[in-house]
Amino acid sequence: MTSPTHAQPSADLLEAIESELAIYPHRRVPRDLRRRHLLELATRLFSERGFDAASMDELAQRAGVSKPVIYDQFGSKEGLLLAAIDALGSELNAAVIQAVEGRTDPEDLLRAGSLAFFRFVGEQRATWSMAFGAVRSLDDTARPAAEKIAEIRARQDGLVTGVIFAAAQELGKEPDQLEVGALTRGLNGLYEGLVEWWESHPDVDPEQLTDWVVALILPGLTAVAEAS
Repeated sequence: MTSPTHAQPSADLLEAIESELAIYPHRRVPRDLRRRHLLELATRLFSERGFDAASMDELAQRAGVSKPVIYDQFGSKEGLLLAAIDALGSELNAAVIQAVEGRTDPEDLLRAGSLAFFRFVGEQRATWSMAFGAVRSLDDTARPAAEKIAEIRARQDGLVTGVIFAAAQELGKEPDQLEVGALTRGLNGLYEGLVEWWESHPDVDPEQLTDWVVALILPGLTAVAEAS
């Protein structure tokens, strides 16, 4: 489904989870903690091997559990993939919301949100490639994965829409809903396209990408708001 990549998600989360697990050396591990551990390990495994090549045997070995424990939590290997994509979307959404919270200036909103997006993707590049690569698969597994990716895009659409409306409100205008919807989808396509381009230009940092996006998008957002 996806090709392996050598980039790794941040080690901090796994270390934190395993520190919690150490509290239960001879006791039953809480279900939620076990689930988080398996999900983090699975995300890393899918990123390293690619979804098709990753095996539940290896995941069970890394987690120190039997395969039935994994299937009890997620139902199937595909269920693990969907959970990983869902977690990616939730974490991305939270990162961008936190970055723009309390900001009202259109440029400030755009810059903070864009930088949060690119920093998150940069830190989770392997996971991002794994998740979006799943959609390009032609097998049946891609259908529910595509639905999860659509949910991520819908959340991001909502955030971009908020930036456009904030720009309009700063100018005392009421933007056209149809125009905002079209521009929102186009802008998020731009972000995804830049991430794909970024894979072959890894020396470019999130700050540079953000500068380019702000320079390109801000005049257009202002024009839309002023024309309303």
